Amino acid sequence: MTNVRTLVTLLLACAGAWAQDTATNSYTMTSLVTNLNDPHLVNPWGLSRPSNPSATENEWWISDQITGLSTLYDANGSVVSLVVTIPPANGTGTGSPTGTVFNANNFLFATLDGTISNWNAITKPGQPGTSCAKCHVTSATIMVNHSAAGAVYTGLAVAKNATSGAVTYYAANNSNSNGGVEAYDTSFNPVTLPGAFMDPNIPTAYKPFGIQAIGAKIYVTFYNGSSGGYVDAFDTNGNLLLSLAQGAFSEPWGIAQAPAGFGGIQSDHRSLSGHSQEFERPAHHHSRALGNRVRQR
Repeated sequence: MTNVRTLVTLLLACAGAWAQDTATNSYTMTSLVTNLNDPHLVNPWGLSRPSNPSATENEWWISDQITGLSTLYDANGSVVSLVVTIPPANGTGTGSPTGTVFNANNFLFATLDGTISNWNAITKPGQPGTSCAKCHVTSATIMVNHSAAGAVYTGLAVAKNATSGAVTYYAANNSNSNGGVEAYDTSFNPVTLPGAFMDPNIPTAYKPFGIQAIGAKIYVTFYNGSSGGYVDAFDTNGNLLLSLAQGAFSEPWGIAQAPAGFGGIQSDHRSLSGHSQEFERPAHHHSRALGNRVRQR
């Protein structure tokens, strides 16, 4: 990243995180939690949450890239006492978590130093306590370590592969030398897919940066480390389906689908870099960017 992200975590999927101005079709940002409330929350990247909203423990899990931690918050931004360490690739120093996903009691974390770690909710510490923070382990376990190959993992997604029917993890590798989208099964074995998550119209200097599964599509953002960016949609086998307003983005990373009733862009998609930009849910090969619509308060 060329600049440190604002130390504010935006729970975009939470309906209360954004308020729409229906007259201008713009949105007001509300800060839910900052590093003033939680000193662990430094340069937050990804966020994940149990897919079943009725789960007893359904907090938001945040990747704190600078501190090497994952910190938890409820939907109002209140700090949860459990703090999970994301280990560094070489075993010393601090980890660098970026993307995160949840799947079946597991929280996964990608890191800038080329690892994918897993934290399992069922795994108990040697001497568990009675509180939530003490009845779980406080460190994730490295399951994939490609630091020696220069991997730079900047995003994670999870989806059911349309061909095999198997749950598959997708990792965005932003490495200049061997960047691409990698796929793994739930045992973290590499999965070979027919497609390559490539777009011949995107310059080779732009590598996968952010990644998100929405419906039956895998959305991938591309960034070259300095300027501009692209967003494409692929099927779960890595075949290109459509290109989203190429040339209209600047360092795109996070992608979320607006919920029903979310004003003029309901069910459309939002890409986040240093600002928010909406684009229409595409019906054809290309889509149209709808512009930047954020006000901070």
